[in-house]
Amino acid sequence: MHPPDVEALNGRLLFAIPKKGRLHERCLQLLAGADIQFRRSDRLDVCLVMNHPITLVFLPASDIPSFVGNGNVDLGITGHDVILEAKMQDKVTEIERLAFGKCALQVQVPERGPVKTVEDLAGKRIVTSFEVLAGEYFARADDRLALVGEQRTRIQYIGGSVEAACALGLADGIVDLVESGDTMRAAGLHAIATVMNTEAVLIKSNTPSRADHSPLINLIASRIAGVVAAGKYVVCSYNISREALPRAVLITPGRRAPTVSPLENTDWVDVSAMVVKKESARVMDELVEIGAKDILIYSLNNCRGLEHTFKTLLAKLVKTPHPTTSNSLSNTCLRPKNLAAAAKVLCARTLKAIVDDDDIVDIVGTGGDGHNTFNVSTAAAIVAAGAGARVVKVRNPVHITRPHPTLFLSRSTAAALPPPPQAPPTSSKHSTVTSSLQQARTSSAPPFVLILASYYHPALALLAPYRKSLPFRTLFNDLGPLINPARPRADRVWRRRTRQDELYRGNVGVDACPDGSVTETVLVRGCLGSGHMR
Repeated sequence: MHPPDVEALNGRLLFAIPKKGRLHERCLQLLAGADIQFRRSDRLDVCLVMNHPITLVFLPASDIPSFVGNGNVDLGITGHDVILEAKMQDKVTEIERLAFGKCALQVQVPERGPVKTVEDLAGKRIVTSFEVLAGEYFARADDRLALVGEQRTRIQYIGGSVEAACALGLADGIVDLVESGDTMRAAGLHAIATVMNTEAVLIKSNTPSRADHSPLINLIASRIAGVVAAGKYVVCSYNISREALPRAVLITPGRRAPTVSPLENTDWVDVSAMVVKKESARVMDELVEIGAKDILIYSLNNCRGLEHTFKTLLAKLVKTPHPTTSNSLSNTCLRPKNLAAAAKVLCARTLKAIVDDDDIVDIVGTGGDGHNTFNVSTAAAIVAAGAGARVVKVRNPVHITRPHPTLFLSRSTAAALPPPPQAPPTSSKHSTVTSSLQQARTSSAPPFVLILASYYHPALALLAPYRKSLPFRTLFNDLGPLINPARPRADRVWRRRTRQDELYRGNVGVDACPDGSVTETVLVRGCLGSGHMR
């Protein structure tokens, strides 16, 4: 096969693909799923697509961000980490995360060595293939420790076999990509920090060579997004009684809403909904528990119309400063009136956790800081319950394979707590919180109940994955004290922002939402000014 001549490339969209390595084979599968047809000789790095005016250019993944960013190539697939390493994040636009090539850029040190933290490693020798990212990461560590001159961390580049550097005496630690971790363990290394998580992304140039390529770029991006979405979702179809339908909808809410069709037996309906593929087994288990029959799972090869969702909107809000910016979203939680309005809406729609004895409290933290630091509010709630306080706390599920309406923490902690109820709430008269607290009265268990937020706030359950993907705090981090479905008499509030105190004391319109207002607030400030300890 002869290489295409220059004339054959004129007017064609140039699409860069990794020529080898961990992303290459998955990229070929992705192109096949998007019906991009081509034939490539083993020795040729340029080939023509047969069914579209596209030329595929096979390049090293590390070169693709520069080719795309400088406008030499219109589209490309590479790793998110490679874009940052090449300092091309301002010259390219990430169109789609492709859900493969996932790994972590980690700081690794000898497992039996003296280094235990990044602070221990700062000022020493680092070997890496990611000079820019490693340099920026350790520059921040050096600045925190006030290291100057020759005291600062020394970064050395090598192109491969980075994991051998410590054993050869070249480095005290390394920074490298880790997927399974087997290679690092074999080299006697272990991770002490993660610099970033990464995956393959589809990118386009911010300075395209031809404006008339935009429709074709959008077409290819839409096809690829359909292939990616099809790999994440399956269709779940089942029959359910009309009586159990409200509970079924909570289990299978679908992307926008489930499809419900009547059956000949008017007491039953057929339901179809898209569910996340990796959660399909749990979904089927929960459907069986509520009486669903004829449960089927269908795989998807491709789909369309899923890319224009809330996730895409959030990505645009983070990246684009107009008309609504990330600052305006994050600063919403600084405006108490906005929080009061949001609390009013959520309180009206939440399922109520009826507690016979309303002498309960909640201990509320910062809503998370995104750095996996110790959650002091949950620990404080357990301590308060041990001292006799009747605590009902709301929490989002974290590392949960099968959620329940109420949930407890570690196994050792759970052994001392009241058992969780076995059925999800079916109406606003749900009383499992009362029963859990009553069991605590008649046993030695502390009176502590941890409510799983996704059951009592089903709308927020759908929003949770997108909220977690945001790199900044929003009003949802600050709504906890106002929307506890158990309606505690008081909240012990661990706040970052002192202005929130006026909101929780009902001074800015929260009294318009009596079901969600808090009658007593105690503001607690730690030495770090937040609700988390390092």
